[in-house]
Amino acid sequence: GVAEMLKISLVCDSELFEKIIQSTPLEIGNSQKIIQHCIKLKQSVVKQDPFDKNYRHILNFGHTIGHALESIAMKKGQELLHGQAVASGIYYTLDLCNNLPKETTNKIKQYIAQYYTIQQIDNVQELFNYMNSDKKTINNEYNFVLLEEIGKASIGNKISREQIEVIIKN
Repeated sequence: GVAEMLKISLVCDSELFEKIIQSTPLEIGNSQKIIQHCIKLKQSVVKQDPFDKNYRHILNFGHTIGHALESIAMKKGQELLHGQAVASGIYYTLDLCNNLPKETTNKIKQYIAQYYTIQQIDNVQELFNYMNSDKKTINNEYNFVLLEEIGKASIGNKISREQIEVIIKN
């Protein structure tokens, strides 16, 4: 759940993000105040778009790659927690967020790398096979949620296979 709380802070609330990165996942997971705030943020997003047609898509940040990583692990019979997969998905997706200052990207990636195991992608084709079956992929165009800044995300960003291959190989 803590990776999802990190995600909601990244897409909705820069002040919450600052609190989160100054805490360990254990501290965050034990903070009723942070948990309740994250629930309210998510409820607000869902209320604004109850049928998941537009704005609510911001909740998919990190999930395009994250869900593919979960599927790969499942196929191999390996256990991979959803939060671990989402954290890895966020880690990779940050390199697509061209509007974020590099120091901000690095700050987030350092936090994720400190507390999560970044899932290595050994078979790029297998990753794309799972991403191709994602509901957000249309005509081999990968639809990503990207950060414009901490607390503000944009939806509907068409990302090419080539762009994804670059971030995975770095």
